[in-house]
Amino acid sequence: MISCVESRGNDAYLPPTEGEVEISIFGPGYGECILVHLGLGDWIAIDSCIDPATRDPIALSYLNAICIDPETMLRVVLATHWDDDHVSGLAQLFRSASAAKFVCSSIMRSNEFSALVGSWRLSGFLPGGSGVDEFAQIIDELGQRAKDSRYPTPVFASEGKLIWERASSPSAEVRALSPSNAAEVAAIARLSMLMGESDKLRRRIPCIENNHACVVLSIRIAGIYILLGGDLQCRADRAFGWLAVVDGNAGRELHELYKIPHHGSANADHDEVWSKLLRPALPAVTTPYVNGRTRLPSPEDCRRILKRTTRAYVTASPAPAKFRDRDRTVEKTVRETAKCVQLVPGRFGHIRLRKKISSEDEAEWEIALFGDAMHLAQLLPI
Repeated sequence: MISCVESRGNDAYLPPTEGEVEISIFGPGYGECILVHLGLGDWIAIDSCIDPATRDPIALSYLNAICIDPETMLRVVLATHWDDDHVSGLAQLFRSASAAKFVCSSIMRSNEFSALVGSWRLSGFLPGGSGVDEFAQIIDELGQRAKDSRYPTPVFASEGKLIWERASSPSAEVRALSPSNAAEVAAIARLSMLMGESDKLRRRIPCIENNHACVVLSIRIAGIYILLGGDLQCRADRAFGWLAVVDGNAGRELHELYKIPHHGSANADHDEVWSKLLRPALPAVTTPYVNGRTRLPSPEDCRRILKRTTRAYVTASPAPAKFRDRDRTVEKTVRETAKCVQLVPGRFGHIRLRKKISSEDEAEWEIALFGDAMHLAQLLPI
């Protein structure tokens, strides 16, 4: 049994000690970012979304608020995949972390991916925070660093790849569990098919089916193991998705904290993940997703997850904002002229989990909820 202490946080700006692990998960209804303190002042950032208050990447807003210098303390900036809701502000975050490695899926080292980004960037592409724009800016930044940086090229994550490690006590390592070899081949084949469409106006890199290319991370700090699921989904073929991760890691140390993948959706959940990779009744966190009529997690998703662990949380409700113009003039004009209207998510939250490293078996996870973060049971209808 994993012991936890939950609170409605009022100390969001107190930094962790050097002897504490911290996992901070941020999310509105369209966006996600995770910050991890690995102890001893070492931090990594996974994905990015925008702070609605400052309009900066949330990782920068938070680190600045707790007096952590991203330029010297961020060791890794990692993109799990290129969906827009995971990369907004990622280039700005990377520019601010001059000592950090940039890590991305191994799919992105392919000639097909590079050609696609390059051709779409030069063919009438409309800038404005899309996956194409963010990765093009990151490529530019890597070029600027080439002469004076230890990390002038990306690190390409794939199944079993060691991303970062610390040998000194407490030891720590960050390891990728995906994408699998089969997923790499399938994603590159899909990119090749898209090359013929590069003369069309684009502003987003297309989503590879079932997020095959997404990076899942296993993080170890001393004897503490954390599983960050990204947006990886399940497939019947065990060479792909979560079943490939299970087959490659079953029998190893179980994880005691879980970032639930793909916003809690049913297509990212599998019995074998919970039984073979995770400890029972562990804390689990997800972020919401709102895009048109798609809203995750659904009540059915919440019920399913709560059967697996009662310590389940979400950074905000999957509810969109509404037009605020009282005379409805703006709403009427937009709906008459736009082909598609997607309301901007109106909620944003932060879930912070901390644990002392020195006594990992006895220490409790301290879970603090900020903003619109809540227990997953609160999303269920009364």
